[in-house]
Amino acid sequence: MGGPLAIIKNMPVEKSKSGAVSINWTMFWSFTAMFSVWLAFLNLIPIPGLDGGHVIFTLYEMIVGKPVPQKVLENAQMVGVIFLLGLMLLIFGSDILKAITGNL
Repeated sequence: MGGPLAIIKNMPVEKSKSGAVSINWTMFWSFTAMFSVWLAFLNLIPIPGLDGGHVIFTLYEMIVGKPVPQKVLENAQMVGVIFLLGLMLLIFGSDILKAITGNL
């Protein structure tokens, strides 16, 4: 698990004989495509605030025949956003700690 610093560190680069660093564009675009697919997959996780959460509420509405109460939607969105912010804090904190300790 890694955040932006880990992603940058894992970007594919090539070193020439002179020591210059250049980007391997084929590997770069392959990495970018894989990363985009992974983000699309994560977006479908049923967490309120992501598209997967909206799918769950829509399925509920289709099954029950009436919309989810507005207060329930608001509370679920709040819980989902707090969860996602906590996850972001954990990942960014992990990256920063690894960068400070030199384990990145």
